[in-house]
Amino acid sequence: MDKLFSILTTLLLLPLLSASSWAYSEEQSSFVLGEKRVKKPVYETQSHFRFFWHDIVSGPSPTSVRVAQAPSEKNSTTFFGTIVMIDDPLTVGPELSTELGEYTNSTVVVMGRDDIFSEVREMAVVGGSGPFRHATGYAQARTHSHDNNTHDAIVQYDNHPFSISIALFRHGRALLHSHHHYLLPPPPLVLLLGYSEEQSSFVLGEKRVKKPVYETESHFRFFWHDIVSGPSPTSVRVAQAPSEKNSTTFFGTIVMIDDPLTVGPELSTELVGRAQGFYAFSGKDSFGLLMAMTFVFTQGKYTNNTIVIMGRNDVVSEVREMAVVGGSGPFRHATGYAQARTHTLDNNTGDAIVQYDVFVTHS
Repeated sequence: MDKLFSILTTLLLLPLLSASSWAYSEEQSSFVLGEKRVKKPVYETQSHFRFFWHDIVSGPSPTSVRVAQAPSEKNSTTFFGTIVMIDDPLTVGPELSTELGEYTNSTVVVMGRDDIFSEVREMAVVGGSGPFRHATGYAQARTHSHDNNTHDAIVQYDNHPFSISIALFRHGRALLHSHHHYLLPPPPLVLLLGYSEEQSSFVLGEKRVKKPVYETESHFRFFWHDIVSGPSPTSVRVAQAPSEKNSTTFFGTIVMIDDPLTVGPELSTELVGRAQGFYAFSGKDSFGLLMAMTFVFTQGKYTNNTIVIMGRNDVVSEVREMAVVGGSGPFRHATGYAQARTHTLDNNTGDAIVQYDVFVTHS
């Protein structure tokens, strides 16, 4: 009898136990196969990788090719709006003849602003695949050499993602010029990885680390000025689909930006930073934008630090939300979201002022 009671009790409790671990909405959508609350791991693996990136623009087989530019690019001393596609080799040493490694499908994704005139530049690790599915971290770039005649460059990269042991070898990415800076947009600096049981020579260290118990939550508000008119626009069209002239939504158009960020809606108010990156019209039948931009702060305690934004911008909605996917400095492992609200839009010039509220969780 006791045994039967125990079995019945277990059967009755199973739905309750299931409900405590799996939380479904009242109206379960057909594509939601399951949801559950999970406890985040206390410990992670912290890895440090170093390799050399070879950007080859010269010779019969370049790995870096220009694919688009703004009409005004010929008058720009900074190549503002130019897009370059690359499939650059990564090697253990600065010589191209050093180890390349085996090509596999694990990846680390890097995104952010590359101020090429700085000795050390920092970009965000925003994810990856395989062992790097939930990776965060940062990449530091140092120019090793640059050929002024051919413009071929060799750059040392130090990657600091949180994940397990890997080896890095080749990658492909789209490289965009935003004034005299580089922005790595989606698909951003996708590093294709070789998986090895033995630690490779470019893996400088790995250790288990305890995740922080406390984090800082910050709320920023500023106004984004997208200036398409006048003699010095901060927003320029660099590419469009052949069918764009017949599209009412500009589907396929890509616009490069270096937009000022100010404290108030007037452009004359204090400049606190710039939004560098691009937006693409990704809605075939609606006004939807793919936003990929880096907020570069130029004032206050976060001067020269960045926050990276990526996501869909449904411009006809009152409030649009995009993801914070990383950053640099104190925002190296940042997560959060940005909310955009259109303040004004000039129907004659196309200039727009948008209020951004950015909510960031960081160290």
